[in-house]
Amino acid sequence: GAIDLVMDPGNPRVLFASFWRVRRTPYSLESGGEGSGLWKSTDGGDTWKEITRNPGLPGGTVGIIGVTVS
Repeated sequence: GAIDLVMDPGNPRVLFASFWRVRRTPYSLESGGEGSGLWKSTDGGDTWKEITRNPGLPGGTVGIIGVTVS
């Protein structure tokens, strides 16, 4: 599900959202992978583009992502 939703303080139409897939059972916890990622909107949330694999971001299995914009 959605973990973080932040707005660029210099441009309120730019939003970032992070998602994390987690499945808990009485005996296990599985997280990350498909369904986890980082998304960006430049139109106030009308449309979104996944940026999880953009250059400069770490590769591999995607876990929980915290987002801060400065």
